Amino acid sequence: DLAAARAVGDLVGRLHAASATDPDCPVRFATDDNFDALRIEPYLRVTARAHPDLHQQFDRVTATTTDTHRAVVHGDVSPKNILLGPVGPVLLDAECAWFGDPAFDIAFCLNHLLLKQVKLPGHAAELHEAAQALLAGYRGHIDWEPPETVAGRIAALLPALALARVDGASPVEYLDAAERDIVRSISRALLQKPPATLADVLNRWSESADAATSGTRQKEPTP
Repeated sequence: DLAAARAVGDLVGRLHAASATDPDCPVRFATDDNFDALRIEPYLRVTARAHPDLHQQFDRVTATTTDTHRAVVHGDVSPKNILLGPVGPVLLDAECAWFGDPAFDIAFCLNHLLLKQVKLPGHAAELHEAAQALLAGYRGHIDWEPPETVAGRIAALLPALALARVDGASPVEYLDAAERDIVRSISRALLQKPPATLADVLNRWSESADAATSGTRQKEPTP
């Protein structure tokens, strides 16, 4: 739902913007060790060990993420932790909350929309539009640093997180073996030859997923 996607982007943007200027947040959410144990190690370092030829790419994105401290990061903005209520979305399960890199939250959520383009090729165009809507809802709140700087970190994180959801310590359960191979192939290509912009990442993912799933594309029934 495009309105829901935009509202989630708006909510996360408001969280980041408000916390970026709150002088208490860096102290209250100085949970680097916790975030490292719950997110950096299982998602980035474990995946890097599974793909040693990509260790330089993973080292860079890991260092950038751990060294960036700009706002309170929820750390688990995924569909299972979002309730759509009468006055907008509500985020659940903030055990990973950390004063760190706001790019992580957006990349983490966008990642699910990318993965589901592979799982649900008949809805790929809608999922691509939802990703754009989420970013549109988020962008207007970025005032703690240049928006293109945040977008650059999101672009670097996205393929790393996608690969982590098939070869890291916390793989998604809904992809079958063939779909995992598609995600693995696209993610590796994006890490080896990074696109110039976040828009390019989203477009290249959509194009690659479309080509890889063209033989199975059909309109899935709505649950």
